[in-house]
Amino acid sequence: MIQHVRGLAGILALATWVLAVAEVQADERLKDIACRSVHLGYPAPEGVAFSNEITIQQSAVGTYFMVCGWDKGYFGLQELGNGKKLLIFSVWDSEQNDPKAVQEDHRTKLISKDEKVRTGRFGGEGTGGQSFFDYDWKVGTTYRFLVAANVKGQRTEYSGYFFVPESQEWKHLITFSTVTGGKFLSGYYSFIEDFKRDRISATKARQARFANGWVMAKNGDWTSLSKARFTGDSNPVTNINAFVDGDQYALATGGETENNGVKLRELMSLPSGEKRKPPEGLPRIELLASADSREAAQPSSAPLPVAQQLAGLHLLQGPWDEGNVHRESVLFVRSEDGKSSAKLLFDAERVIAVQSADGQRWFEAERDFAVAPDGSGLVLAPHSTIPFLNETDFFVPKGSANSIGHRAGHPETSVLFDNSHYFHDRQIEVSYVPRGAKWDAYRPKFAAERLGRTLAKLKKREALTIAVSGDSISEGFNASEFTKTKPFMPPYPTLVAAQLEQTYGAKVTLHNLAVGGWSSGQGASNIDKVLKCKPDLVLIAYGMNDVGTRNPEAFKANIKSMLSRIQEAAPTTEVILIATMTGNPDWMATPPEMFPVYRDALATLEGPGVVLSDLTAVWQRLLKRKRHFDVTGNGVNHPNDYGHRVYAQAILGLLVDPESNDRKAP
Repeated sequence: MIQHVRGLAGILALATWVLAVAEVQADERLKDIACRSVHLGYPAPEGVAFSNEITIQQSAVGTYFMVCGWDKGYFGLQELGNGKKLLIFSVWDSEQNDPKAVQEDHRTKLISKDEKVRTGRFGGEGTGGQSFFDYDWKVGTTYRFLVAANVKGQRTEYSGYFFVPESQEWKHLITFSTVTGGKFLSGYYSFIEDFKRDRISATKARQARFANGWVMAKNGDWTSLSKARFTGDSNPVTNINAFVDGDQYALATGGETENNGVKLRELMSLPSGEKRKPPEGLPRIELLASADSREAAQPSSAPLPVAQQLAGLHLLQGPWDEGNVHRESVLFVRSEDGKSSAKLLFDAERVIAVQSADGQRWFEAERDFAVAPDGSGLVLAPHSTIPFLNETDFFVPKGSANSIGHRAGHPETSVLFDNSHYFHDRQIEVSYVPRGAKWDAYRPKFAAERLGRTLAKLKKREALTIAVSGDSISEGFNASEFTKTKPFMPPYPTLVAAQLEQTYGAKVTLHNLAVGGWSSGQGASNIDKVLKCKPDLVLIAYGMNDVGTRNPEAFKANIKSMLSRIQEAAPTTEVILIATMTGNPDWMATPPEMFPVYRDALATLEGPGVVLSDLTAVWQRLLKRKRHFDVTGNGVNHPNDYGHRVYAQAILGLLVDPESNDRKAP
């Protein structure tokens, strides 16, 4: 591990703003022991995202090529002393050296990570959290890195993303939270370091090119890292170099390196040109989420409290219930013949209202749309202002913006994808009177006996505690509140808790412990944290990140272990097992034939106090008539607002008596 970074970060933070670095006093003890550490400091404003690229041209064991550094952490590639290669992402929490001496509430905290990432704490160079991802990177290949910042009170969540060339997609590796006083990113820098320091390492040259560096400011504007200051550590050796090579910064140290470029502390500038454009194809949801405090992402009015939203959400009337259909989501698609249409779940006798998903625009019959002759959907009028997508938009060449690899059976084709509000901005909500509606699939059955303890507390208006263990769907991804977009509807766990409070008049406390990217194995490992909440009811919702492994036996074993632990530690706690919605049938990570298999595995675990909510069957029924893109939030594996409402409706169907006055549908 490097020994100088914390001090260096402070120096480079200063360099960023005043474009001046004090001369470092030489330390003769380092001479001929190690290569001199060399750095690039980039002047740029405080930002919510930092993107940079590296192409390593020459490496040696014991080298750290740090690509994205800022005043609280760094992110880059290492070749260890044994030749093993990996990525490292670290975030600091103190200037001291003993990691155990930092108070718990001041420590760097793990928020989420890829299952293959290893984490731990470090000391000796300041303290903090560090993570490692084994990856056999290659000399001569260009690698892209992204760091995003999301301020939450006095803490900031820093997320590391790496673009994997082999799969042509961004991978979220890690998110750490640390105390910052509410600051984003600043003090940007890169470096090359020899951490082997065994004299032999000093004879080995290291060099790399850094390019296409950008910072997104809090107002959403991108700033090109078109200037960089060349600095070094206190090692007095002079076999170091830096220079501009086209649109790249060259940085080198050690071995036979000669200083024939710029001198230490000089500022380099890339050639000016209009062709330099901000990076494309970045994971937009994380960037937008990390920019939640910038003006461009702020709503013009405050969101309604969830209790005030309930009346318009119709959470006690699911698509399986009789009555009018409320705010069903559709996406208009233009076919090759130039006609744009959207499919409805049931034939429409009469359309009541058509509005944008954000609730800000209302559309009129004849002027904007017409009901299809057979009532099966809507057709756009020639000059309609309703948005649409072309049939050809859903599958794009590998590496395209707003895409994820890859289409099943077509490795060179990616699927349209966006984890922010791209689909929400284009989806429409339709309320209508159905004609001959027939729901011929699973419908939730009031669990009066199987969830008797939960229902008894609710009916007595006693306080109820609900805990949620799940993946990104349960965490709330692509609900409009999560993407900070009107109408700011919360995700399904919040909807369930709020509706139960309103229906029964009991105080309902929700602990949503779901984590994006988690699969059932991680849920099983985290079950004791769920139990610490002392829940009366636990919602367990995994499967979307499990189906790609095609191992339902392992999935069942993980869920069974969670149930066993709950039964052992809290025998009066009841559980709802949620069989996940289906994913995009054309995405390689969500094989459609596996969803019912995983659902069937869950069904075998039902018993006293354990009930299944079958969203898999619900989604299969929805997609008999509708397109996947009608109900998706991100294009592949998240629900939109309508989908989150359906989730809530299915769960509430188990918890609210259909004969109660609240369940009488208009």
